[in-house]
Formats: sequence, structure tokens, C-alpha cells
Amino acid sequence: MRRALLLWTLLLLPATGPAFAQDGAAEPQPPAVPPPAAGDTAQAEAEQAETGTKAAEPLTFGDSLAAATAAATEDGKPLLVVCIPDWYESPAWKRLEDDVLSGGEDTAPLRAFVRVLVKETRDHEVHVRHRVEFEGYPLAVVLAPGGAYLGRVSGIPGGGEGAGWVDRVAAIPGRARRIAELRTRLAAAPEDAGILFELGKALSDAGEYARAEAVFERMELADPLVPAVRLGEARYLRLRRAVVDLLAAKKFGDVEGPCLKWLRRFSEHERAPAVVLLQANARFLAGRKDDARALWQRLVDDHAGTAAAKSAAKVLADLAD
Repeated sequence: MRRALLLWTLLLLPATGPAFAQDGAAEPQPPAVPPPAAGDTAQAEAEQAETGTKAAEPLTFGDSLAAATAAATEDGKPLLVVCIPDWYESPAWKRLEDDVLSGGEDTAPLRAFVRVLVKETRDHEVHVRHRVEFEGYPLAVVLAPGGAYLGRVSGIPGGGEGAGWVDRVAAIPGRARRIAELRTRLAAAPEDAGILFELGKALSDAGEYARAEAVFERMELADPLVPAVRLGEARYLRLRRAVVDLLAAKKFGDVEGPCLKWLRRFSEHERAPAVVLLQANARFLAGRKDDARALWQRLVDDHAGTAAAKSAAKVLADLAD
């Protein structure tokens, strides 16, 4: 259990990245919630009258992909397709359904989408996971009103944070426009290292890791003197993805080398605490628990206030319990 906790801590770094679906024992239910009982309604209305607020409606999802596609085209709205198998069990997904999708301000960004929940069964498989990079359920795919692919979110952010999932999904249309704009600008200036850097970051944020890798390599070739801030960020994003792959393959001992290589060149970069956190987590998973604690403590002592130091402090506190 503690190892799982530390892996989730790894995925809570400042730059968002893929998250693995958690195993669990709770049977997922459709996001729609039943109407409240009469007593609950009366109490809610009284609270609304007292505070002057109006309760948010539950964020409902349709169950017909064909109907949702037609509605998105007719209304000119992006289409959000959330796909899970009917056998899927996950506490993180259950929390997302119960705490986020049931209503509240956190869901406001998703109300601009036409939404549909597709549950795969043995007799009805969408196979969408075979068409996009996949790191875990739920798989959320966003399409333009005309059906063009805009992006996807695979899995739920580290720790099962539902609000983070909503933000990642809601960012897809804007990021797709940004990527299209950068590609247009790059066509006019193919060797512009600044445009290549921005495009690589946007592709990495979108989970298009192979494309981001190619763009960052092209950036370094275009400008051998690229500023250290940009180069460190590009190589951090590439490092982080490589570490996630190594952890998924349980090659914990192979993480230290790439982290040390990055730190030797970019020790003063703002991402340095995040890289030390990657290193510490991998040490713990490799069985080097005392060495991991020493690095976590160093983060707390030397990098207070950073996201990496906060994650390290949380792990140390959890291990002390």
C-alpha cells in the first residue's frame, strides 16, 4: 500500500503527466445520480434561501454515442466521450463519480461539452484504447463538433484527484487550438527554436510523448545554444516520461542514472527539486528506504515551499504513522 502511495506522489509533480488507473473493489456506477429525497430537497432549498446560492445540477452523461455525436454537430459543441469497461473497478473512479460528477463548481468547465459515457462489454467494444496512447481508465476522448480528434486524458491524476481530471479534460480544446496555431507558425519558420520549444511543451501536456520527443530533438538541432532554462525544461519533460515508463516496468534501479545525469547539468534549474523527488521515490521502490528518506528530508529542508518538498513531507509523515 505504501509503495502505491509513493507512486501516486511521483505523479503529483508540477508538470502534469500520465496516471495509472488504481485497482479497487468498488463497482463503478454511471455518473448520473438519483433525485434527492423529499427531506433532502427541503433542506437544500432552505440552505439556498439562506445563502442566496443555487445548488449545481448533477453533471449527467448520455449513453448513446450516436445521439451525442449528432447533438455535438447540431449544437456546435465539443464532444466528450468517457470510455470504461463494464468490469472496471476503481476507488479513484468512484470518488470522481460521487464527489465531482454528481455536481458542484468543479464540473463547470465540462458543461460546455456534449457528454456521453460508453461502457464497453464483451458484446460491445469501442476499442478506442488501441487507437490512442493509453495509461489507464477512465479514458476521456474529446472530439470537435465535426468529429475531428482533439485530444484525450487517460487515467485520473495522481491520488485520484477528480478536480484535476476535470481541468485536464477541459483544457483539451484550447490546447488543440494552440498546437494547431504553433504548427502553422512553424510551417513559416521551420527552424525557430522558440516555436519548437512551445510546441514540444504543448504536445507533452497533451500526452503526445513521441511527437514531443521528436520536436525537442529538432529544437536542439536548430539551436545548439538554446538557453539553459528551455533546454532543462525540455529534457525534464523527456526524463519524467522515461521515469514513468521505467516505474511501470518495475525497473526501479534504472531511474537513478538519468536523474543524476540531468541534475549534473541543470542543478540550478527550477525543476531540480522535482527531479530529486523522482530519484527519491525510485530509491524507495528499489528497496533503498533509508536513502530515499534522506533525499525526501533534503527536499523538505532545502526546497521548502516547492511542490516537490510538499510531496516529500507528506510521504515522510505517512511513513511515520
